[in-house]
Parts: sequence; C-alpha cells; structure tokens
Amino acid sequence: MQNNKHSPSTLAKVYLSAYNISQIGGWGYILYKTLKLSFDHHNKPKETIKGKEQTYQRIWPQTSGLMESLHCLLGLVPGSPTTPLQQSVGRMCVAYGVNDFVSHSPLNASLNVAWSVADIIRYAFYVTSLWDITPQWLTYLRYTAFLLLYPVGMASEVGLVLTALYKGRGVPQENPLAYKAFALFFFAVIVGKGYPKVLRHMLALRRAKL
Repeated sequence: MQNNKHSPSTLAKVYLSAYNISQIGGWGYILYKTLKLSFDHHNKPKETIKGKEQTYQRIWPQTSGLMESLHCLLGLVPGSPTTPLQQSVGRMCVAYGVNDFVSHSPLNASLNVAWSVADIIRYAFYVTSLWDITPQWLTYLRYTAFLLLYPVGMASEVGLVLTALYKGRGVPQENPLAYKAFALFFFAVIVGKGYPKVLRHMLALRRAKL
C-alpha cells in the first residue's frame, strides 16, 4: 500500500485498519517470541525446537501479506500489485521452501527480527496514513529503517537457502536435483531480479517522501 492522494471509503479504511493492525500484532508476537527464545538462558530448549518455533511462526503473517496485492487489484489502495507480490514471493520461497530444512540455523533469528521490525514499522505507517495521523518520526522510520533491515533480511534469506542446499536436513539431500532447481529459481529470479527492483522502489520512495 502506498501513501498518496488515493482516499478509500470509510468502510475500506476500517477494513484496511483491521488488516494492518492484525499484521502489526502478528509480527509483534513473532518479534517477542524470537527475542525470548534467543535470550532465554533459564529454560533452553534444544536448538531444533527453538528453530522450528522461529521458522513456523513467520508463515501465517507472511502468507496473509499476499492480501496486499489483492487490495491493489480491487482498488482499495493505489499502486501496482506486482511490487508487494514480488516481495511476498521472495519471502515465501524461504517461509515455505526451506523452513523444514534449516530449523538448526541461527539465521532464523536475524531473519525474524529483520522481517518483523520492518513490517511493524510498515503496517503502523499504513494504518496511520489511512487516517492522516502519521507522526514525522514514523515517516522517517518507514523510509529509512529499510536501509539496514533490507540487507539484513536479504542476507538471512540467502544464507538460509544456501544452508538448506549444503547443510539442510531432509529433502535437499533426499532429492537434491529438485532442491537445486528451486535454489536456481531463487537466486536467478528473486535475488537477481526481485531484490534489486524492490530496493530501487524503496530508494525512489525515500527520495520522494523525505
């Protein structure tokens, strides 16, 4: 969703506010659980259990993020549906493609923190923009925090795919050809084309808004 002169109806605003707030709650919970699992020194579960919690928690809010493309298609928000779709597909390649094979990786924590902080800021900006109550500091965070969070998230995503490819548990070893085809798609399409396009889009928005 973009912040411009497009003004949805009151009913659409209520729906979009509920959607954005639910996403803030979902990613806020993931951030809390990730930090709790990472720094809990009194009750340490096995690393694989920690990892599975961290990997599966991010599936449902990320999947519901596909609704943003639908919102664009329906005219509830302005903009092209392809930009949010590209970001969602890239993330879902990790959420669905490698979750089962990398629960042992510490990169799950850095990925969850990067995704959750970025989306908490983003959805908070969206919901306040709907009602024209966005504070200046939130606008600044919206168009600045990604300079740190996007590279961290991108590096974590790439690291997890490589971990699954070379040290993963399960399918990558049982059916290596299929997984290598998935990895080829991820690096050629998502990393090679998707990541730069999303980054250029965000940099253009930053120049326009700040």
